[in-house]
Amino acid sequence: MSQGLKENIKCQGFMHKKGGMRWQKRYFVLYQQGTRLAQLAYFRDGKSHEEDARATLELAPDTKVDTLLGRAHAFQVILKGGLETTAAIQTVL
Repeated sequence: MSQGLKENIKCQGFMHKKGGMRWQKRYFVLYQQGTRLAQLAYFRDGKSHEEDARATLELAPDTKVDTLLGRAHAFQVILKGGLETTAAIQTVL
């Protein structure tokens, strides 16, 4: 991850992301540069660089974030056009 991006990180950590029918552990980074739209990127592991992101979602003002019924500590991000990603916070006991 570039030094400029590191300075703009708002939140980061491991969560489980639903891909198809399986839940996979991924490293998520929420960042925002100045007045630009916030972005949520995820990686295979926590040692990744910006260019290694599996996907980056731009969180536009019309992006909907909602809880995921039936799964504790889970949320879904729904982008304009219906593109949807689902994630759950990893709980450590």
